Amino acid sequence: MGCNQPQDHKLLAWLCIELAETFKGMIDLGGPLPISGGENAGRGKIPGTVLAEFYFIDEGRVGISHIVSPEFLRFWLNQPQFHMIK
Repeated sequence: MGCNQPQDHKLLAWLCIELAETFKGMIDLGGPLPISGGENAGRGKIPGTVLAEFYFIDEGRVGISHIVSPEFLRFWLNQPQFHMIK
């Protein structure tokens, strides 16, 4: 988006939520969420789905990208550490 203000991140999140709900899809965040505990950690407390996609950056280094449901992104949007990964 080329913007980095808190309101820009929230607008992008709401747009992603609307599109994912309309088309019954998931949201690829394009990078890792700052959460710990693995895939779907704390399922009793965190709504929706969080999937982890691992990929090789180069020999010896592995990257991660989280793919989330609209329900999770709505939850994440209301957390103090919220930001969109761009």
